Amino acid sequence: MELRGSMKKILLFILISGTALAQIQTGDIQNFWSVSYIDWQPAAAQHVITAECKAVGEYCYIFLDQEIEGQIAQSRIDDLCSIFDSDFGPVLPQLYGPAPDQFDNDPKIYILIQDDEGWAGYFDPANQMPASFVDSVWGKNNNEKEIIYITEYAFDQGMEAWVVSHEYGHMIHWARDHSPEPPSNPSTYWEEAWIDEGFAMFSSVYLTEDITQQNVTDIPYFINNPNLPLIYFIDNNCYSLVKIWMTFMYQHYGAEDFITTLINEQANGLDGLISTITSLGYSESVEEIFEHFVVANYIDNKNFAGGKYSHYHYSFSKPAVKFEHNTYPASGASPGLYSYAAEYIKFNAAGESPITINFTADEDKKFRLAFIKLNYYNPVEVEFIQPQGASSAVYTADDFGAGYNNIVMAVICVDSSLTQSEKAGYSYSAEVAPSGIAAEESAPRQFRLDQNFPNPFNPSTTISWYQPERSFVNITVYNSNGREAAILVNGEKDAGEHSIRWNPAGLGSGVYFYKITAGSRSVIKKCILLK
Repeated sequence: MELRGSMKKILLFILISGTALAQIQTGDIQNFWSVSYIDWQPAAAQHVITAECKAVGEYCYIFLDQEIEGQIAQSRIDDLCSIFDSDFGPVLPQLYGPAPDQFDNDPKIYILIQDDEGWAGYFDPANQMPASFVDSVWGKNNNEKEIIYITEYAFDQGMEAWVVSHEYGHMIHWARDHSPEPPSNPSTYWEEAWIDEGFAMFSSVYLTEDITQQNVTDIPYFINNPNLPLIYFIDNNCYSLVKIWMTFMYQHYGAEDFITTLINEQANGLDGLISTITSLGYSESVEEIFEHFVVANYIDNKNFAGGKYSHYHYSFSKPAVKFEHNTYPASGASPGLYSYAAEYIKFNAAGESPITINFTADEDKKFRLAFIKLNYYNPVEVEFIQPQGASSAVYTADDFGAGYNNIVMAVICVDSSLTQSEKAGYSYSAEVAPSGIAAEESAPRQFRLDQNFPNPFNPSTTISWYQPERSFVNITVYNSNGREAAILVNGEKDAGEHSIRWNPAGLGSGVYFYKITAGSRSVIKKCILLK
């Protein structure tokens, strides 16, 4: 029977494609261009790698550079092929989206093991572009194949599975989220590095660890120096920062929905993150979320505030404090914080001595402050302040030394107008607060949220607070899982004392948390309903 037109073309395409797929077998020799480095400029020159196919799986081919023949055991290669076939290949696309198949009409991924070039693994976006375009814009060569490069070094360190899963994350992220190739600006059209590396790091977490397991010990680099910018990838320490950040976001802001929405979001950097958070229905700003992340890095307590300030999967030491004070008056200054970075300052009580903390930042720079109150490392309360006017704030700790014996002030820079190398400076002072009648007359009253009364309670309780000026007030109650249970206040309130009675009809016994936001201040406290 004679086939005509499109049917003949379809059959011819199938025959050619099928033959091409069948031709790749173990023992085959192929030539590949090394990494083009269009997104990075190291010293190594591009060259041809002649490699032998050492394994063929359902989802991958593994080729070995003939220059390092015999230096990696075949059993290691077979194990890598097996884990890619059983786990990486079928699992990650279910979360990130399908792997690309841009040019060669072959769904399998090439894993090319080569000699060392100063890195463990590489995904080269040039391989996902037309060869003529790469040549015309960068003067480089490419393979027009989906390739994960991995070096002998990764095998020497026993991290080949981690490296391949990391680069596979890069590959699928590229397929889901990059702009068309604009010749006018060819070197900056892909996603910002901190988001891109966040997806690559989380890919390894998701594929090589049990994401549901709690308290996995980790040693993130930023605990020694928390002044590390989240939104700029300035050095290798940023790898662990974006890993912890992405895992925190996964566990607190939608899990799979967060990952799927962000990876398909075409806006880049903070703009893409803001769009993702908004589309998922969260009311917090990205600045507030980062503030919560900074507090979680220090508290990491699943039993406080419904676990809002905790890391479910990872567990690590508290970040280092920049300054620590035991006597007052005290003061300090920092030459500056990077954008979306933090420093911690600790104040220890020597007795019942309320203190006032004055904070001043560089003019017109954007900061947020979190005051973490603790009793011997156990969190009691967290208060948030957004400095106003000339980047200044005053905070009075009335119960210092009585209700709690430590205050950690987290100084958080959320000024995205800073460039990668810029920092914003700040200074602070702390002194014993005035006491007695004279103090009441001379010192302005501070914002205050009282503990609900009675507590525990049934069937109702009263929440009281004082605000020194008229402002918009929101009081929201959350259950122990951090889900919204009730909104008690949401509107303008005059300056002065206020209270509201809460009768949680329809809610069961348990621990709840009420959070008040009034102007630039936010405070959260715990209450217990017994029925």
